[in-house]
Amino acid sequence: MAGDWLGRPESERADPNAFMDTFGIAFGQSLVEGLGLEWKVVIDSDGAELAVHGDPGDFLVFPPNLVAKRFVARETSFLEPVYHEIARTLHDLREGNLPS
Repeated sequence: MAGDWLGRPESERADPNAFMDTFGIAFGQSLVEGLGLEWKVVIDSDGAELAVHGDPGDFLVFPPNLVAKRFVARETSFLEPVYHEIARTLHDLREGNLPS
């Protein structure tokens, strides 16, 4: 889908927001199911954003935003490496191996 969208002239591209949100939510759900995180709505002065949350340390990931930024940057094949990096970071936090 992304390759097809990116390959089209800009005037023929559909709004990518639904695509980015769908993949972001699916990615977030994989974090919830695979890493024991939970969905949260995070509110700050800029508004509300969908995130997944875990402990320790109020660990937050914003999956729709994560996907959107990479989509706009035309990155591909990032979901699996990002998942594994999040899993490693969360594991280290849970084991008390805090980054310095």
